[in-house]
Amino acid sequence: MGKASIVPRLTIRLVACVVPLLFFSAAVFAQQKKVTGKVTSNSADGQPVIGANVVAKKSKLATQTGPDGNFSFTIPSDETTLTISSIGFQTLDVPINETGNVLVSLKNRGLDLNEVVVIGYGTQKRKDVTGAISSVTAATIEKVPVTTVDQALQGRAAGVQIINNDAAPGGNMSVLVRGIGSLAAGGNAPLYVIDGYPTTEGINNINPNDIATIDVLKDASATAVYGIRAANGVVIITTKKGLKNKTQVSLDAYTGFQSKPKQYDLLNARDWATLSNNVEAADSTHTYHGLPIWHTPDVLHSVDWQDAMYRSGLTQNYTIGIRGGSDKVQTAVSFGYYNQKGIVLGSFFKRFTLGLNLDYQPTKWLKSSTSVKYSYQSANNPYGTGQLFNLVINPPTLDSGNRRTYQ
Repeated sequence: MGKASIVPRLTIRLVACVVPLLFFSAAVFAQQKKVTGKVTSNSADGQPVIGANVVAKKSKLATQTGPDGNFSFTIPSDETTLTISSIGFQTLDVPINETGNVLVSLKNRGLDLNEVVVIGYGTQKRKDVTGAISSVTAATIEKVPVTTVDQALQGRAAGVQIINNDAAPGGNMSVLVRGIGSLAAGGNAPLYVIDGYPTTEGINNINPNDIATIDVLKDASATAVYGIRAANGVVIITTKKGLKNKTQVSLDAYTGFQSKPKQYDLLNARDWATLSNNVEAADSTHTYHGLPIWHTPDVLHSVDWQDAMYRSGLTQNYTIGIRGGSDKVQTAVSFGYYNQKGIVLGSFFKRFTLGLNLDYQPTKWLKSSTSVKYSYQSANNPYGTGQLFNLVINPPTLDSGNRRTYQ
């Protein structure tokens, strides 16, 4: 009888444990609900929105729409709102109805074409600034000492080709933004805009230390802003402005040296005259005649025109800038001095620059900006370009002139 009494007790305990579990599971399933729906565009064709994010606002459970715009997932029963978003569309909060079937139409989030954007040189409408832009900042310019703004762009702006036409001190460079499009002289030069003022002249009169940013508009849409002058691209230069409620004094200075170019080994006057006499004696046509004094090579005086015309070059650049102001008035003043002595005797390039930027904003709706730039240049290149080859073909003597005579 003891064994008979034990079995019923064990059975009662098992039933007592299983029944609560069944009720708990039923309660869990009762707290979930299935939501289905479709997301489309509010355009006329009502195309389905693929890959839209559907998120339950409280639990953050999420899913995405399929190729047909449909979605389906299970969420807690206390969820009342779904947040639906997709790239290019406005985000929308949708209430969940009793049926659990949600139909959503998303509105396109088109960019406002009148929205104003700032790209370093001022403000323009977004519809006018749709092309490719390359930018160079003041920090980039300061890494390598440069003479002109053209050199500051060299190798630092993608799609912009800088060609050095003349290695003389202060020599101009060609800037090509869209390649060669015209055979006319200067017909491929871009439009330069300096603090909002357009110019088609060169920009070697600007002190690179005064530059805050350089933006290059490479796309043809730049003509929408500046007209036909921008057909070859636009180089927009913004100089440094004053600072609010503080004062900054800067001094930029550097000195550079240029060594003489590699020189050719040339004959002295005696060897030159001997060679001339041998050529004259071997000339059966008697068309070559050297100077009479060359017939006595031992009395000639030698000269190396390369040593006489080349020297070590020296470059100096100094810029002083003062920037500061208050909440209403900001001022930036700078003075620059650049002096380059070339490696050819008598060649040099000097530049003095003075800049002033004055910003005045008496009220929130009124602002005045003044930019004044002054530059003075002096350059000399006595032998021009391509004439230095004569240094190695002239006779190496001062006696009776430094030329060969052909009769």
